[in-house]
Amino acid sequence: RLHSITFATRHVVATLLTLNNLWPDENDHVILHAMARAAVVLGAVKAASYITDRYGNREQRTTNSMPYPDAVSPEQRVGIKKSYALAQFAATAVCLLPDASMNFAPLLAIQMAPLMMTLVRKGKVGAGTYHRVYAVSLYLGYVMVLVRLLAKGDGNDIRGVSKSVGLKTVFMLCFPSSKLRRLVSPFMVWSVNVVLSAVLYPMVLRDVINDTVADDVARMVFWFVTFVGTAKQIMVYAPLFGMTRLKFSMSIGEQLKEAATSRECGGDEVLSKEKDK
Repeated sequence: RLHSITFATRHVVATLLTLNNLWPDENDHVILHAMARAAVVLGAVKAASYITDRYGNREQRTTNSMPYPDAVSPEQRVGIKKSYALAQFAATAVCLLPDASMNFAPLLAIQMAPLMMTLVRKGKVGAGTYHRVYAVSLYLGYVMVLVRLLAKGDGNDIRGVSKSVGLKTVFMLCFPSSKLRRLVSPFMVWSVNVVLSAVLYPMVLRDVINDTVADDVARMVFWFVTFVGTAKQIMVYAPLFGMTRLKFSMSIGEQLKEAATSRECGGDEVLSKEKDK
């Protein structure tokens, strides 16, 4: 609950500051802007670390310790846990973006986790339901970000972010924070992200990227990120809903060849199923 309050507050503060244009201007006051972003992001990191040290357990984390449905294999559980972790990195990263909807997007999953844990503890739902609802909540956060990237309307229609903000979004979400975390502390990881997002990007990278990437190319990048992100989420979370994880490692021809081999061994039924596929 304390972690949920801390992270939810981070996103509420970031959203309110963005909505009311209270962030220092990143062009005229780069250092002041970076300090403000750092106060929100790094302040939450330090608060969460303090809460964990005082009240929690760094080895047995709440979500990771929640049992999975029996149908989910150990390999699939590793993939789901990794996806949970990447979503948490993405949630922090969007606090560094100048868009209120993106700042707000992770709140659903952040608040859903303690609610579902309470329902599990009271026996209202099972652990499997917890994972399913939490996974959907995480994915809906991605949906909001993807809608902001792709939407383009006029007047009273929903309008997405500018090309500049969209490219910055892709840049920050693709930055390998999770890999960097294996080497340094969370505080250092997000210190690097703050410097990259609030100092280096507006001073150096923004103009270079905007001038290099044409509008049509940027649009293609946004669609590619949407397609890949959606497909990856579906494949990772499918086992939670009783669906076999999609596999692309074997072509249809290879599957039929394997089925034919099974038939030679008396596996007519296997071949029939493979042809149906």
